[in-house]
Amino acid sequence: MARHTALILTHQLDAEDSLERSIALLDELFSQLPFIPDPGRTELYAIAPATTLKEKLVLPRGPHGAEPPATPSGNVHHLFDGERWHTPDQCPPAPADNNDATGWQWLYFNTLHNTDASTICYLWDIHPLGAESAP
Repeated sequence: MARHTALILTHQLDAEDSLERSIALLDELFSQLPFIPDPGRTELYAIAPATTLKEKLVLPRGPHGAEPPATPSGNVHHLFDGERWHTPDQCPPAPADNNDATGWQWLYFNTLHNTDASTICYLWDIHPLGAESAP
């Protein structure tokens, strides 16, 4: 099984509390995964204020890859929107006028588009226990 990525958004927390919340949410996600994660290889890949990511957002158009977790920013397998977890197979459907984009791409877009200046985003890499190293 390949590496998974988790995008976690925290709202209205200072930097320290936001990071602690992200780590607690990651621990929560570990208990829901269909594989045993390797905590020694789980790593924080990126941190950014949501405003930075919002500046680069464009309306979803067409597929961004053949895999269900594809987004304009790469594969995202798990998304915490500030309230609950989402996955590509458990997300709202794409709107009727979807520009040939998936429901997952629309959820990603809408989640980031609707954030405020207090939101901090964390992108985590999660490797299955015993899996070979993969880029």
